[in-house]
Amino acid sequence: MSVDAIDVAVNPIAALDNISATFSTIAMLKAPLTGIPDRQIKVRGLVRTHLKQMADIDEVEMEGFIDGITELFSTRMTVERLKDFSKKIGEMDRLGKTLERIQDNYAKLSSAERMHYNSIASEVMVKNLEEIGNKISLEAIRTEDTEKFRYLLVSQTIIYTILEHLKKAVGDISAISDELKEKQVSDIISWALFSVVRIEAFRRGKIDLEGLRDTLSLIVAHSTLQYPFPPIALPDDAVPEE
Repeated sequence: MSVDAIDVAVNPIAALDNISATFSTIAMLKAPLTGIPDRQIKVRGLVRTHLKQMADIDEVEMEGFIDGITELFSTRMTVERLKDFSKKIGEMDRLGKTLERIQDNYAKLSSAERMHYNSIASEVMVKNLEEIGNKISLEAIRTEDTEKFRYLLVSQTIIYTILEHLKKAVGDISAISDELKEKQVSDIISWALFSVVRIEAFRRGKIDLEGLRDTLSLIVAHSTLQYPFPPIALPDDAVPEE
């Protein structure tokens, strides 16, 4: 039986059914270099070696990693715990360690190189998250299941909230220093990782709808405090019209 045939969706979300695509998104948010097209990566040495290792993984290993990371992120989150848990990803099996090594070696590149790759990676991330968000939106519009509509609406809002802040972080910040810009982009990427993993954790039944809504509340609260963007209202318990 292939991994794709294993039904792990307690709360179905079609946008996350493809395990390879879900893993690629999570891996890139943990180590942005993994999502950059190979032809655009000029660095050699350990970074290149570890990136090549990512090409050798199979879906069974992907499933084990995703199951582990969703379990890790399934407890109640705070900003401080999020920082601690992000570090623990690097301790998870071979994939977690490889992603951590890629990110460690990426950090050793020059500031100019990091900004260059950050710019490319951010464009790919925006595209990936937009695709996920659009698929969830379409699924929400089509469903006749009231409960499913509620959790798809929350999931969609989580993705669109993160997208707005990611676009802001890589766009309209030309006046600030590269160092601050890099920190701001890195911070938003960490929250994007948290968001996608929590939605997947909900899909697998590891957190409930209240936990999913708490995820959105935490993201909105943090982004409102950290960045001068207008807060995004939480969706109410609206139901589709009969």
